[in-house]
Amino acid sequence: MTSSESPPVGSRPEMAEGDHALAYRDRLMHAVTIGAAAIVKAASLDLAMPEALPILGEALGVDRVIILRTNPAPELVHIWQRPETPPQMDKPSFETAVADLPAPSEWQARMKDGKPWVAQRATSEGAAHALLMRLGEQSQLTVPIFAGSRLWGYLGFASCLAARDWTEPEIDLLNIFSDIAGSAIMRHETASALEESLERFRSITTAARDGIIAMGATRLVELWNPAAERITGYSPAEAIGRPISEFIAPRYIADFMEIIDSFDVTSEVAANGKTMEIVAMRKDGTEVTLETSFAQLRCSGGWGGVGVIRDVTERKANEAKLIFANTLLKSEMEASRSGVLVVDSDVNVVMFNRRFVDMWHLPAEQLAGVTLTELFAYARPLLTDPERFVAGVYNLLGHRDQDSSEEYALTDGRIINRDILRLSGPDGGYLGRVGYFNDVTDERNAAEKLQFANLLLKTQMEASLDGILIVNAEMKIIAFNQRFAEIWRIPLVNIQKGDDAPVLASVLTKVKDEATFAASVAYLYAHPEETRHDEFETSDGRFIARDAIPLIHEGVNLGRGWFFRDITERKQAAAYALKMARYDVLTGLANRAVFVEALQHAIAATRRGEKSFAVIYLDLDHFKDVNDTLGHPAGDQLLRQIADLLASTTRVTDTVARFGGDEFAVVVSDINDPADAAILAKKLIAALAAPFHVWGNEIHTGASIGIASYGAEADDAETLLSHADVALYRAKAEGRGNYRFFTQAMDNEVQSRVKLGAELRDAINTGQLFLMYQPQVEIANGHINGVEALVRWRHPERGVLRPDRFIPLAEHIGIIGRLGNWVLWAACRQARLWLDAGLAPVRIAVNVSALQFKAPIALETEVAAALRETALPPHLLELELTETVLVAVTREHSDVLERLRMTGVTIAIDDFGTGYSSLEYLRRFPVNRIKIAQVFVKEVETERDDVVIVKATIGLARELAIEVIAEGVETEAQASLIAGWGCKEAQGFLFSRPLSAEDAAAALKAGVVQRRTSS
Repeated sequence: MTSSESPPVGSRPEMAEGDHALAYRDRLMHAVTIGAAAIVKAASLDLAMPEALPILGEALGVDRVIILRTNPAPELVHIWQRPETPPQMDKPSFETAVADLPAPSEWQARMKDGKPWVAQRATSEGAAHALLMRLGEQSQLTVPIFAGSRLWGYLGFASCLAARDWTEPEIDLLNIFSDIAGSAIMRHETASALEESLERFRSITTAARDGIIAMGATRLVELWNPAAERITGYSPAEAIGRPISEFIAPRYIADFMEIIDSFDVTSEVAANGKTMEIVAMRKDGTEVTLETSFAQLRCSGGWGGVGVIRDVTERKANEAKLIFANTLLKSEMEASRSGVLVVDSDVNVVMFNRRFVDMWHLPAEQLAGVTLTELFAYARPLLTDPERFVAGVYNLLGHRDQDSSEEYALTDGRIINRDILRLSGPDGGYLGRVGYFNDVTDERNAAEKLQFANLLLKTQMEASLDGILIVNAEMKIIAFNQRFAEIWRIPLVNIQKGDDAPVLASVLTKVKDEATFAASVAYLYAHPEETRHDEFETSDGRFIARDAIPLIHEGVNLGRGWFFRDITERKQAAAYALKMARYDVLTGLANRAVFVEALQHAIAATRRGEKSFAVIYLDLDHFKDVNDTLGHPAGDQLLRQIADLLASTTRVTDTVARFGGDEFAVVVSDINDPADAAILAKKLIAALAAPFHVWGNEIHTGASIGIASYGAEADDAETLLSHADVALYRAKAEGRGNYRFFTQAMDNEVQSRVKLGAELRDAINTGQLFLMYQPQVEIANGHINGVEALVRWRHPERGVLRPDRFIPLAEHIGIIGRLGNWVLWAACRQARLWLDAGLAPVRIAVNVSALQFKAPIALETEVAAALRETALPPHLLELELTETVLVAVTREHSDVLERLRMTGVTIAIDDFGTGYSSLEYLRRFPVNRIKIAQVFVKEVETERDDVVIVKATIGLARELAIEVIAEGVETEAQASLIAGWGCKEAQGFLFSRPLSAEDAAAALKAGVVQRRTSS
């Protein structure tokens, strides 16, 4: 084999002295040099190794070269192998091969000590032998790679086809290569750390409250942060690329540019870093005085500048931040590169860079050819402990195989990290040392700065009126303040655990609408980019405003900030302001806006089938004379008295309003006939005709009233008011002191009744009618003794109509018999269904119209048929008749009632006391039950006459051994009074409203009802 030939695969020439051995050694040194050069020049190890590993493998004549990294277990990061080498390895197959094998103990020990490891399959045992077998290798050499003092990984060389020995020169050269690789790795990691520092600088610049700007050598703006935009009004897009002079007030441009241009003269200028004031121009044309600090910035083409600007109106508040921003800016610029120093084996300085000179304040022009001892003389003033520094360096020079990494504090406060590495030649000979110097002051102070930033954030949070909760992207709590715990009344220890889920669960127990609150939180966590402001009411009546702010940096979701504020007082103030806006300040009555709302509600209620209503428009007579003679204060006092009179004369359900001046209006609700409004109008006219006394003056006034009834011709608020106003005008025109109706409504009412009658005929046949059931209960314990069947009409257009809307109409058009029979059969069927369902039997009461008894035989037949067909026990059916009907029946058809009683059907007198004045019919035909009319029960708390009537009725029933039940009981006071007088049963809203069949079944299953509490 000639000197130009390569050794065969898997072998290499013997290292005896000779031409082949020398050629092989030169080739190997050349390969190490080229491979090391590739690593040094490459941007990263990943880019260098695909080039370097084949060079080494071919030169060594091995079959496979690998690089492992500790992570912490060895991880394959690079591999080269000859195509013909069995087995072919990649990362997955390598990891599979070594997965369950422990690392050889000898290998681990030598790697930690920085020594190579050689293994032969033929002579190895245990873990080493198993490893070589798995990898298909005959021989292996592993060299450690250290990044500084840290074991970074391993460089492995393997022969797979044949065993081979490894010589010391080979191992020395490969050690040199691994040292250079380790140095390169250290530099790459340092560069990565520098990039992270630059990124922090950009983030801080963006978040800074001070304006930070930079300009290049051409004096064009290159950096313009958001704070600069806030101060000047110019956005970065508008500012960058424009001359800096365009932002200076004209009269200051010359002086300012003289300072800036001085940066071109020398790197040491008086203005560098000096604080000065300038006047700048805002985008809106106004001037603003700025405190500025500019420093030189080395850039392409010459010297530029970087500056911090601050509106002096906030000087004191921003002073500390400006210092921090300037310091951080300068330190990051200084830390952008390492200072490098190279000395030869005779300790002469042979190479250094500008960063090293600047770092140590050295005279660069005097350093050529100086010795290390002479260099120490220049650096000594900066060293806090120069003897230690010098001794450490000379100790390292005396141990040429050692590397060193140390840190030193300088007298100027800086901290310098020093890494000194051995330089070896291709033959492993000692060439000298290379030192890397880095200013790590910022890194070492990072913890202190972070602690300060956290303390500042916590202080600001605790000073806030808002309750603040900061949650990261993993929904873990990373910050909160005391106010948050106070608002939601959560123990601090529960929040300090850091889990957002239980804190949210605790908050949910304190909001009124848990579902809405929980849904909004889930939505915001699912949409991290969204911002939201909303308000919630707590279960204890407080109102909380919530702002949800996303924490997003450069498109990355970092979490969310939740801000809560108790706005209860603000809400209460707003409610009070709303009341002032909706009610007349002088009289306290509703104003026109509230009146129109009430009118619209009345219209809606009537459309749903409730009772009708009317509008009264009232105007005082001769009120102007009062103002003219007694003055406006007297007129105001009169208006207050009239307002009180109107309020006391009308019902609680009516709405009284003052429109201004001497104009008033009333919504007269729940009336059966327009004549009811006329009754109130007469009362008002009579009351207002009486004299008023104001400050010793007797004032005689009066009122004229216009009335408009709800109907087809007036079915909206404005039309009704207009009609009432027209009627008021007519009343005044006809002599004042009276009232008039808007008369066009009569014809429309007749047409409406005709139409409704036709619809009622169809309703009986088309299933539009349905029953509701109101329980009749024992007052003492709420036990249900019976129910009253009440018919309703589900009108397809007018909604659900109550019986008072269509029963009189049914009687008028002659279909009350059909309607009554439908109610009778429906009630009996439902009672049967309840019995079949296993519910306790109770009586069911059905109202019977007087017109139904005009055909008493037909009614008797219908009752018998209903009982027979439904198999309902007769004693569970009760027929309710008014006094007028009962008197007529006992005179003409008493035999019918008697026969019904004989079957077991019970008879009750409905609305007792409101009809016939004689009680003789009670003697001739004893009934089973008397129902005290609601009209007497309603006022039993206040009207003496009603008390007398109710007590007398109960006493009469007791003496005649007739059961008695009170209708329309709505309050606890009413129930207490009638029970005290001896009434045991009652019916009314206090116990239950009318119920659907399903709800009534549930009540019957319970057997009792609970009294309704007033809200």
